[in-house]
Amino acid sequence: MRRLVRVILAAGVTCWVLALGAAPAGANMTGPCEASGTLTAAGFTVDAKKSDKVTVPSKDDVAWKASVPGRGRRSISGSIDVSFPPPIGKITVGEWSSESKTYSNADTYSYDLPSVVAGFDIPVTGTHHDKGFTCSGSVIVRVEGGGLKNPAALASLGFTVISAAGVSIALLVKP
Repeated sequence: MRRLVRVILAAGVTCWVLALGAAPAGANMTGPCEASGTLTAAGFTVDAKKSDKVTVPSKDDVAWKASVPGRGRRSISGSIDVSFPPPIGKITVGEWSSESKTYSNADTYSYDLPSVVAGFDIPVTGTHHDKGFTCSGSVIVRVEGGGLKNPAALASLGFTVISAAGVSIALLVKP
């Protein structure tokens, strides 16, 4: 009976660890908004309505543009969030809340990500609240690189080996 409990416990811990590493499914943008970004060094454009997963270099400049339908002054709000793996967590990279008469905007955003996030699927989400509608979207971003060159992957592999050894020993011990 104790052996069965140990097997169930080991299976539960294994499923929990695997669930922590799973990335959410990608989704496209909903609502009447338009948005895109061109990665300057990488040389390609991502359309928010057509892309749900994209691989990017660890450092680049993104020339982005966005627009919404309508006319006249109104209240708007929204944000862009990036959800990095623990221990970094969610970071808001853009946020707005104001009265506006502008219906399109463009700028360039520069980023330089550490090698520790390379190879992971990173969810990026955004919302825009406007008079009479809300737009939301998400994309899964994978930073080029990773594998055994990534210090987080090496640490994860080490913990997996240690955990597997511990589970094996726990299953072998007779009460």
